[in-house]
Amino acid sequence: MKLYGIKGDGYEVLCEEHPLIEETHGWLFPVEDHPELTAKLFHPDELMNGQDRVKENNFRKLMELWIPADALEHVVWPADGLRDKKGFFLGFLRPSVSGYMTLETVINQQRTMDVEDKLRIARQLIAAVKSVHRMDVLCGSLHRQNILVSQDYDKVLLAGADYFRFRNEEGGYFALNESVYRNPDTGLRIPRVPDDLAVANHMKKLFETQLLKMKLPHWERAFFMAFLNGMNNPNRRPRLEEYEEILDEFEEMMKKEK
Repeated sequence: MKLYGIKGDGYEVLCEEHPLIEETHGWLFPVEDHPELTAKLFHPDELMNGQDRVKENNFRKLMELWIPADALEHVVWPADGLRDKKGFFLGFLRPSVSGYMTLETVINQQRTMDVEDKLRIARQLIAAVKSVHRMDVLCGSLHRQNILVSQDYDKVLLAGADYFRFRNEEGGYFALNESVYRNPDTGLRIPRVPDDLAVANHMKKLFETQLLKMKLPHWERAFFMAFLNGMNNPNRRPRLEEYEEILDEFEEMMKKEK
């Protein structure tokens, strides 16, 4: 399928090939003569009733963001929008990523993983989310399928830049393609977008074996604050820096045991 970038560059997206992977709201396809790129095309029902124009406006706003250097290390950043010959917005290009697995796969393996590997993953995940926050946006979706982990557990990439949520005039956060400003995962009104809750949940699942075997009061208190005290009051949630401190304490505890 011949598609065109925002500036008019042509790309042959190999839709006849099987998609590399199906993501939430879309598929990933290879691009002919551009092995360094992958095309994400949205599901057709995501583009109906004028949503293609909304998604294109959202994409353009994303491209206007100031990007700190560390965000480029942690985010699979979109490269160009994609439209058909009639100008209908279908998706976008992003760099190809190989040698990574999803966080969902990692968590399914957590029982047999070394604790040191878990610590590296958790720290990299926190660093990735903090790099997004420095752009004055929220992640919007930290689904485990959108979080990629290198095979050596040394690097974490966020593949969900198209879910970023921007600040509105009142200081809250929302996605431009939302008519009602509620988080679709929890139903809570924005600005209660829980990317910090997602980090807490992923960490708890990642260290589930250790939590069951050891008494870790700092961890339990942090998760309690995040999910119970902090669900309706973001100001009562632990900061991401507190999770980093918890990881440091846990690492020291492991060293003493050895």
